[in-house]
Amino acid sequence: MQGELIYPAEPIRNHFSYALRSGGKVFSFVFFGIGSILLSIILLPAYKLIFRDKKTFSRQARKLISFMFRFFIRVMTILSVARIKVFDKTGNEIENQKENPLRSLSSCIVVANHPSLLDVVMIISQIPNADVIANAYLDKRNILTKIVHMLYITSNVPYDELVERCKESIADGNVLIIFPEGTRSLPTGQNQFKKGAARIALAARCAIVPIYIGGNDKIGLRKKDSLFLMNPNSCYKYHLFVKEKIVPDDCVGLSEPIAARRLISKVKAALADECNVENRL
Repeated sequence: MQGELIYPAEPIRNHFSYALRSGGKVFSFVFFGIGSILLSIILLPAYKLIFRDKKTFSRQARKLISFMFRFFIRVMTILSVARIKVFDKTGNEIENQKENPLRSLSSCIVVANHPSLLDVVMIISQIPNADVIANAYLDKRNILTKIVHMLYITSNVPYDELVERCKESIADGNVLIIFPEGTRSLPTGQNQFKKGAARIALAARCAIVPIYIGGNDKIGLRKKDSLFLMNPNSCYKYHLFVKEKIVPDDCVGLSEPIAARRLISKVKAALADECNVENRL
């Protein structure tokens, strides 16, 4: 779908409303930064003192971050910046959190398309035991470095070590979040899907749960967009469509390259923009 905009450009119909939402967006990012600092210098060190066992600390800290991300989304909703909805595999909206299938996932991989900067925040907010493969630049000095070092896997380690750490995390009951594109999508379409998620699923012998992130245009949160851009006429709508699990059972006996290609083709079919036109609401 490269070459034409996934979401056609819209004119701003109400400039005052647009300015309010843009201001709310800037405030939200400042709020997120302050929260990240408090988390890294106060809350997580306090959790380490309370939960001395490494696995217990990890489990409780992940729940804390999921809760804080839900609170952050609530703030953005109040400011008319963003809101989130979750839909089950039949396309029905889930209004009762007790029925949210993402909250009960364990020992699996979640894969998703990557249209915006906030995708990982939206998904972790729904999954209390989420783990991620963090981008290598987060391993450098910034406000998220300490959090990443304490809880998550960074991509700048040797491949064999990366796979082993992923397998250990999945075996511990965590849900590993991977964006197969490897980077945010372009406004004109998705990037080529990489096979990393399929290879890890094969190594860990676990299921893959695809989530298509739909909703409206994420202009201002896309790759290379200015922070001050905003969706012209609405808050950001994050509609998470939970698809059927993909299990690697039918790949038993196949060579790793062939099995990985088969799995990633199923992931592509579940997450491709052209297969989810009705979900881009």
